[in-house]
Amino acid sequence: MKEANSGDASTTPCISINGTPLDWSGRLSSHVDFHKDEILPLLQGRFLGYGIHGGVYETTCNGVQLAWKRKFCRYRIGDRERREIEIIKRLDHRHIIQLVGTYTHGPFLGLLMWPVATCDLATFIEDLDWFRRMDGAELNKDLHAGFFSVADSSDEGSMRAARLVALGIYSHLTVAEVIRMTAARLEHALGCMASAIAYLHYSGIKHKDLKPSNVLLSHNGLWVTDFGTATDFSILSRSTTESGERGTPKYFAPEVAAFAPSGRSADIFSLGCIFLEIFTLCIGYSLEETQRLRVHHDKSFQSNLDRILEWFNFGRISQREPSDSHLLGLVRCMIDRNPANRPTAQLVEEKLELIGGLCNTAESAPFFGSCCSTPMLAEQPAQAILPPDHSLLKREMTISIGNTYLIRPPRLNTYVFFIIQSIPDIIAEVHIFLFNG
Repeated sequence: MKEANSGDASTTPCISINGTPLDWSGRLSSHVDFHKDEILPLLQGRFLGYGIHGGVYETTCNGVQLAWKRKFCRYRIGDRERREIEIIKRLDHRHIIQLVGTYTHGPFLGLLMWPVATCDLATFIEDLDWFRRMDGAELNKDLHAGFFSVADSSDEGSMRAARLVALGIYSHLTVAEVIRMTAARLEHALGCMASAIAYLHYSGIKHKDLKPSNVLLSHNGLWVTDFGTATDFSILSRSTTESGERGTPKYFAPEVAAFAPSGRSADIFSLGCIFLEIFTLCIGYSLEETQRLRVHHDKSFQSNLDRILEWFNFGRISQREPSDSHLLGLVRCMIDRNPANRPTAQLVEEKLELIGGLCNTAESAPFFGSCCSTPMLAEQPAQAILPPDHSLLKREMTISIGNTYLIRPPRLNTYVFFIIQSIPDIIAEVHIFLFNG
């Protein structure tokens, strides 16, 4: 989305979506304060879902479908609403929702956003789990001729089938092929989400409420949305916050749950939890099996970390190829209890690309969609690898092995471990891959 003219962000005359100009208000302004007696120039379409403050509906402007979100703000727009608007306005990334226009109308604040998604990631995850739980006999039937006849017998099945078709999972495939394509689409989401969060963090913004329902999907894209709890670090004197909205308890980082100061690494923990849900489902576990790792306390990830790590260390984790072991190692780092030990979003993106190179697949980037064939990292300023004076090269350096853990049954003798170097300014990372022949 690009502004057609310069000027104040709240009164920009017009914007365009993929080359289509959108004067949604008819007043050549992206923001309008309507009188309470005025009729809004918007027609309410189909219901898209529930937001934190109410329903989200579809509307259309100049042939472009938009998501129409309304918030009840009593008698004025509050700081939270202004913050969300200002944050979204200055973001420009292929995996971040775009703000088309805003308005006030009596006690309501309206936001028009693009694109309109087919569903959110939470729903898509449940769809794959539902397909996996189908009777084995159904897996051999053609989706169009067989599955739809089964799906039509219940509203749930019909809706799930139609949703997958809308997402580009074609109806002529067998159910087994649909499961494979759905799992591949979920794995592509890993890199797309990492790219979005790397961009947010690079822009000085912490999301603070990362969860599958805040990730939207359509047949040709993925977008992170809902910035109502986001923090803009670019206007703060430090990069940690101590209070305010905290997000969703299931995906809280330990420091957030403890009401301690938290920074960008809290987003990494939440992202790691999402990665864990997706990965375990893709390698064959059901949602019910994954949920059994979170049976204690409030059933959040952070309050069940000991149980989850025990599963990492001693569980008989089903793995398809060597890359699975390394992806699990990355997830383990992302959900580390200590925020300082978690990787940055940029490093997560880089590691996903590296791990993807180990996959026995024809795809060049199995953890990224075709939209991310050119990494966002290339758009960021390059960083120097060595200090200008190269003085560190004259110092002695030691390398040791740390945090070794078993990830598969002992008889297979497969371990993952991390390299620790005494002068990290010289070697940023060391990757060693061991394979059992």
